[in-house]
Amino acid sequence: MNNSQLKTFLGWCAVINMGLLLLNSLMYIIFKGFITDIWISLFGSSEEQFTLMYTLAIAFWKILIFTFFIIPYFVLRIMQKQKA
Repeated sequence: MNNSQLKTFLGWCAVINMGLLLLNSLMYIIFKGFITDIWISLFGSSEEQFTLMYTLAIAFWKILIFTFFIIPYFVLRIMQKQKA
């Protein structure tokens, strides 16, 4: 796999992950009460615990997307411009 293919791969991975993150966030905003009720009935936790866990999970997912897809994508773009 050359740098161009890797750059394309990382770019599409970033786009797909950010789209899924956006979809997840929209679904949470729209169906917050329903999702919270299911979580509480399944795991016996409070609404505050669920909100905290959900917020931390989304933040962790966002950090992973930036660390493994977006930052390497831009590094490859910079490297490719310096080569030219």
